[in-house]
Formats: sequence, structure tokens, C-alpha cells
Amino acid sequence: MRTPTRTGLSRTMSLLVPVIAWTIDVAHEQMLPEFRTPSLAVSALVFATLYLRGTRPVLVLMVQLAWSAGAWSWPVPWLGVAYPLAGSLVALQALAARRSPALSCGGLAATTIVFFLQLILSESSSWPELLASFVITVTAWALGYRRYAAAAAQDAATSDALRTERLRLARDLHDIVTHAISAIVLQAAGARAVIAADPDRATRALDAIETSSVRAMDELRRLLGLLRSAGGDVTPDLDRQPGLRDIGELLDWARANGLTPATTVRGEPGRLDDFTSLAAYRLVQEGLTNTLKHAGPGTAVELLLHWGDKHLDIRLQDRPSGRRSLGRGRLNSGHGLLGLHERIAVVGGTLRTQPTDDGFVLEARLPLDQHHRNAAAGPASTGRLAA
Repeated sequence: MRTPTRTGLSRTMSLLVPVIAWTIDVAHEQMLPEFRTPSLAVSALVFATLYLRGTRPVLVLMVQLAWSAGAWSWPVPWLGVAYPLAGSLVALQALAARRSPALSCGGLAATTIVFFLQLILSESSSWPELLASFVITVTAWALGYRRYAAAAAQDAATSDALRTERLRLARDLHDIVTHAISAIVLQAAGARAVIAADPDRATRALDAIETSSVRAMDELRRLLGLLRSAGGDVTPDLDRQPGLRDIGELLDWARANGLTPATTVRGEPGRLDDFTSLAAYRLVQEGLTNTLKHAGPGTAVELLLHWGDKHLDIRLQDRPSGRRSLGRGRLNSGHGLLGLHERIAVVGGTLRTQPTDDGFVLEARLPLDQHHRNAAAGPASTGRLAA
């Protein structure tokens, strides 16, 4: 688990903490009645290990506790009588901030035992002193654990964000690739069937394959641009992502691949935010792609856009000719509809999919951007749809 990023001030304080802790302990030792001048060099060397507390917190705490226990109990004149506290508390706080609670609780227990033994062996110890020692030790541990918990929460939030982004990218890849490959496969099959008898028709099919391939490459390039922007190299340009204004291109694609789309727009167009507009685009794209795959060319498709005061209702229904409807089978058509449900839910909308007697229907309700309520959706939103 990573620790929170330090600012310049916090780095400076981190460098000063061992010096401050050493100064506090030396000053505390001089107030003891049994004080004999200890070796400041040895004490300074022990406290210098605190500079390793960020990478070796367990080892640093062991050194501090050994010094704290040994300086009190060893009858060595040049060491003097010491009562080190601050170094152990700093090391305990570092351990709690950087290691698991189970391990840091072990450090808390060891530190408490060492401090209690120091007080118990002291002739002037009392219960208030024991209680104060316990409270100070637990406080140092709690301050460290607070940092650990904050870093853990930040890591969890980052992991959730990355997982959400991966799912979004997976849905985008599915929509882009499925949309393009479905058209390519059907057009290639059609071209092969008529290449000898009707070369012009075969040429038109090859042109449609080229158009679908170029459009898919453009969308994949945009998606890769967003991936690169995740590292902070460039600023993501959401305006380059497809949206409701580009649905006219989807309808052109549908016509080129043999579908017969008809569009109805009701109400005064409002404004969708970028992500909701992208979800609307993917909804129509997935519906047209599924129609082409499951119902085939020659299928009539009805697209209804109903603008309300707070919502945009989208209804896409196909009506295959003859008995070619496979609507009921499309309820289990893989990850497309499942990903579409998730995409619509993420932007605060709802989606209903169901087979009908003569086809299949997608119905979605998407929230409008209330900060731009009743704003015009742009010329591309309605002009192309009416074509």
C-alpha cells in the first residue's frame, strides 16, 4: 500500500522529527534525579535510525525499544540512566502508518510493555503515570493508523475508479468492434454472392466495408487517445467522442447495410452532458448492430427521440420482414446488452429491452443536463436525424 504524497512542508518536517525526538529525550533525561551524563553520540546514532522509518518501520521500532529498555536497565556508567520515550513513539507511529493493523498492533503491545516495565521498575511510578503512558502510546499508534486508513481508502477508491474505467473501455471496444465487424461480415458475404452476376452491387458492398473500417479505426484512435490521457500526457477531448449529434451517421451506416431506418423527433431538444450523449450514441449503435446481425438486411427500424423537460426517451424497434425475427434469442446475445444496461445506469438512466411479436425493442430514459435545461442540442442533433 502506498503512502499519501508528501508536500514540501511535510518532507521538511519528516527530516526534523528525529532531531526533535532526540532533543526531547535528552531534555527529559536531564530532569531525572538519577541522571548521569549519557553518551550523546550513541543516543544520536540510535535516533538517526528514525530516518529509515519510512522503509524499515519494524526494524526501526525494534532498535528504539531495545535502546529504551537497555538504556534504563544496563548498569553501564558511560550510558548513564535514560528514559527514552519520543523515539519509540515516532517509530510506533511510522509502523502504524505503513504496515497492516495486525503488525502495528503487535508493535503497540511491545511498546506498551516496555514503557510499563520502565515505570514499574522505577521507584516513583504510580497509576496515573501508567495510565498517561498508555494513553500517549495508543495516541501515537492511532495517529499512524489514521494515515494508514486514509491511504487504504484512497487506494480502494483508485482501484474502483480503474475498474470502472476498464469496464467502460471494454464496453466501448465491444461496441466499436462489434458494430464494424458485423457490417464487414455481412457486406463481404453479400459481395461474394453477387460479384459475378452484379459487379456494381459487389463494389458498393466493398465501399461499405471500407467506410465501416475507416470509421472503426477513427473511434479506436479516439479511445486510445483517452487511454494515453489517463497517464497525464494529454488532456482528454470528450468533444471528439461520438454522441447524439452523430446518430445521423449511424443511420447512414444502417441504410448502407440494407436496413430501413425511420426517425421521429418529438419535443424541444434539450442538452445531454458528454457521457450521457455518448451513452445515447452507443444505445442506437448497439440496437442497429443487433438488428443487422439477428434480423438481417431489409429490416425496418423505427427510432423515436422524445425530448421532455428532464429526460430524453429513446425507443428503437425493428420489424423484420417475413418470419426472420429472432428477438427472443437476442436476450442472451452475449455481453452487448449487459454492457448497455451498465452504461445507461452509470449516467443515471434506465433501459428496457424485450422482444415483441414482430421484432425487438430497446427503450431508454436518459437525464438531461439540468445546468443547460432547454438549451439547443446543436444543428447536428436534429438536422441529420430528419434526413
